[in-house]
Amino acid sequence: MPLVNTREMFKRAYEEGYAIGAFNVNNMEIVQGITEACKELNAPVILQVSAGARKYANHTYLVKLVEAAIIECPNIPIALHLDHGPDFETCKSCIDGGFTSVMIDASSNEVYSTTLNLPSMESTQIIKSLKTAFPGYPVDLLNDTACYSYAEKVYGNIKEKNFAFLNFGRGIGATLFTEGSMLGTASGSFTQFGHYSIDPHGPECICGNHGCLEVMISEQALKNRIPEFGQIPSLSALSEITFSDLGKAATFRDPTALAMVKEMAWELSIALSNLISTVNPSLIVLGGKIPDLGEYFLNEVREDLKKTGFRRMVDNVTVRYSQLQSDSFLNGAMKYFFDIHYSFTNQDPTNFFIG
Repeated sequence: MPLVNTREMFKRAYEEGYAIGAFNVNNMEIVQGITEACKELNAPVILQVSAGARKYANHTYLVKLVEAAIIECPNIPIALHLDHGPDFETCKSCIDGGFTSVMIDASSNEVYSTTLNLPSMESTQIIKSLKTAFPGYPVDLLNDTACYSYAEKVYGNIKEKNFAFLNFGRGIGATLFTEGSMLGTASGSFTQFGHYSIDPHGPECICGNHGCLEVMISEQALKNRIPEFGQIPSLSALSEITFSDLGKAATFRDPTALAMVKEMAWELSIALSNLISTVNPSLIVLGGKIPDLGEYFLNEVREDLKKTGFRRMVDNVTVRYSQLQSDSFLNGAMKYFFDIHYSFTNQDPTNFFIG
């Protein structure tokens, strides 16, 4: 049996409900051990070669080792895969040189996410450009908060069917889950929690309203808000203030930092109390960078909710920080795409999705 490509492998595995092992190889002993074990189990296998292994072990030698394995194990499907190819040229060279599967991971040039705040371009132009930017590949335009929340649900092992996930960074986003399902899709168009106004006379937001959460308690608002409460000497020389910076100052009991964190907790509790009264979640997860504010902020939010929210509902809500890293939206995006859109049996994977 000649080398097979992974599409054929995945199609059969998907239809028959089994997994396929993928193992990195770089010498004769490893190739021999893996393929003989698979022969004994009559199991298909993917032999992976990293870009580094290809350099030091030599492309030709590795291909010939795999060809020898095919001769010795003629009845098991074997795919030869480039693992984390650094660029298009390497991938093309591997395909031309006998590999049946490649993965490109051009991380130094890859755009994982962006804020589509481009006044010089209409959204229709952006979408049109994205549709043609990656010919031959499926493309999905996803919202980072929605993907982060999906990762929290899957990898954070959330059991609650009704929960809200809030993502804090330079902006503030939210995604809601009702009866175990995401409200809407992962497009970011179903909630605008960051533009909930907690002070109609507050600073103007980019959306045109005043006192939105984003201009009051997002990370980009911290530097400008400090003078309202006084001075924080340890942060005065910084051009930008992060949640981590403010959290550390509060941990060291700086009175201005404590006052500011306390006020931010109160402002968030006002927004959360309305969220709770509207959708009645069992759990609210605060994610992104805001866990860097520390336990003082979280405890203040919990206590303030007892004063601002409808008690019968508030008493049944758990508010906690996310257990995942702030870049977990990448894992969530991958999982969401494969769960919602991708099909291993689809013969034409070139599609464009929003959310």
